[in-house]
Amino acid sequence: MQRISARVDEPGDTRSYRVQVAEGENTLAVRLRESLHGRLGAALHDPEGEPVALSWTRQSGGWREGVALDIPPGDYRLDVAEPGRAIAFLWDASGSLRHHQPSILRAVSRFADGLDPEQEVANLMPLGGPMLMRDWADDPVKLRRTLASYDGPFSSSNSEPALQLAARALEPLDREPIIVLITDAELMGREMTVWQDLALVKPRILAIEISHNAERPSDETRWYQNLMKSWANVGGGHYVYASDRAGLIRAFETGMRELRQSTRFFIEAESRYQEPPEPGRLAVVSADPEQPAVAGGVVHLIFDASGSMLRQMEGGRRIEVARLIVQQTLDERIPEEVPVALRAYGHTEPHSCETELLVEPRLGNHDEVREVVAGIQAINLARTPLAASIEAVLDDLSGFEEQPRLVVMLTDGEETCDGDVAAAVEELIEEGLDVRLNIVGFHIDEIGLQAEFERFAARGGGEYFDSQDGDELVAGLAQALAATWRVLDAEGSVIARGRVDDDPVELDVGDYELVVETHAGERRREFRVSPRQAVEIQLREDEE
Repeated sequence: MQRISARVDEPGDTRSYRVQVAEGENTLAVRLRESLHGRLGAALHDPEGEPVALSWTRQSGGWREGVALDIPPGDYRLDVAEPGRAIAFLWDASGSLRHHQPSILRAVSRFADGLDPEQEVANLMPLGGPMLMRDWADDPVKLRRTLASYDGPFSSSNSEPALQLAARALEPLDREPIIVLITDAELMGREMTVWQDLALVKPRILAIEISHNAERPSDETRWYQNLMKSWANVGGGHYVYASDRAGLIRAFETGMRELRQSTRFFIEAESRYQEPPEPGRLAVVSADPEQPAVAGGVVHLIFDASGSMLRQMEGGRRIEVARLIVQQTLDERIPEEVPVALRAYGHTEPHSCETELLVEPRLGNHDEVREVVAGIQAINLARTPLAASIEAVLDDLSGFEEQPRLVVMLTDGEETCDGDVAAAVEELIEEGLDVRLNIVGFHIDEIGLQAEFERFAARGGGEYFDSQDGDELVAGLAQALAATWRVLDAEGSVIARGRVDDDPVELDVGDYELVVETHAGERRREFRVSPRQAVEIQLREDEE
C-alpha cells in the first residue's frame, strides 16, 4: 500500500492517480484523510472511463474508506477533487440582538463581497424567515442587492427550524454544504427533527455566538453553548464566541478564511481478493397500513354480475362473495381521497349485453360505491360484455386525464357479446395517457382463457391475477390496486420490479434508485444495499 500526500487549493481543483487491481483480485480499497474532514470527493473510474461506485465508511484517526467490490482486474483512475461550495448565511434578527444588527449585516455584506462566482453559490436567511432568494446566487451584486432590499420583517431567535430549512435546501445541491449561523444562542422552542436533516446532509457549520449583554445563569449559558457546538460538530465545523461587534467581525472573517482554505489530504489504495458479498433485500411498504399506496389517482372498478356469478362456492354464491370482498377492499386498500368509478354488467336482465356506469368518479364517493355494490344482483343468463366495458372507460374517467388512471376488471368468464377485447384494449392504450388495466379472474379454470387475460392485461400496461376462492380474491384485488415500483441500477437499467406491501426482493450489494408509481404521482428515492442488509422503504402520504 502506498500513501500519497497532496493538496487541492480551491473548488474544481482535481488530483488524479492510477491504481491497479491485480490479476486474481476483485476489490479495491481507498483510504482518505483530509485537513477538513469530509470536504473532498473521490471518484473511481474503470479502464473504459466508466464510474465505479465506492462504498464509504468512517474509520478512526479521521480516515474514511471507500471500497469497490467485485470488480475486474485492470488499471483504474482515482480522482480526488474539491467540490464547489454552497453557503447558507443565517442570522438572528430578534430584539435581543437589535443593537448588533448593523454589525451582522456588515459581516454579511463582506461575505457577499468575497463571493467567488466560479466556486461558490450562496443564499440568505434571517431566523424565522425563508431563504431570501428563490435561486442560489453566484453573483456578489445579486447578493448585495437582496441584502439591501431586506426590510427586516423576521425577528426570531429559534435556530433549529432555520438550520433544518437550510439543510434541506442544501441537500439537493452537488456542492460542499456550509452554514454560517450568527445568534445569541437563545431558543424559544426545540425542533428535534433537525438532527435527522443535519445527519443526512452533514453541513459544515460555522456557529458564531454573539453576546446580547444580558445576565444569564452560567449553567444555562453552558447548555446553549454546548448545543451550538453540537450543531457545528455534525459536519466538522466549529463554534466561536464573540463578545462585541469587533469580535463578531473577526470571528466571521477568521471562520470564512478557514472554510476557504486549501485542503491537504493523504490517500492510500490497495487491491485484494474478497469473497463476493451476500445480497441484501428490499421491501417497499406503506408507512400507514390504513392508507396503502395505490397505483391510480382515480380507480375504475368493472364488476361482473353475469349469470355465471350465481354459481355456488364456499361462503355462498360467487356474486355474494365478490360483493363483500369488493367492499372490504374499498375499506382497506383505497384511500378516501382517491375517487372511484363503478361500472357493472349482467345486472339488468337475462341475455343482456348492457354495461352501465353505476357510480361516477368524484372525490369522497366511497360510501356511494359501497351502497351500490351491496345492491348489485347477478341475473341468470345475463352475458359478459368485456369489450364494451373497456371501451367505455375513457368516457367514464373524463376529467381525470392529468393523473394516473387504474382500471381493475373483476370477471369470472370470457367475452360473450361478440366484442373484440383485444381491440378495445388497444384503443384504451392508444387514446388514454397513463391508463393501466389490471384483470382479476375469479374461478377461471380454463388455462387458455387465463393466458388470454394475461395478454390483455399486459397490453394494457397491467397484470392478470387469478383467484379461486375468497382469500385469493382478496389478495388479487389488493395486488391489482397496489402501487408498483421498479429499481434502477447506476446505468438506469431496471433490475427489479414489484408492488408496494409485497414480499421483499433480493438485490446485490450496490447503489440504486427506487421509482414508485402511486396515485399521487411518481416518487423517486436513492438507496444503498449492504451485504445481508434488509432495506425497508416506507411510503408516506405527505411525501413528495
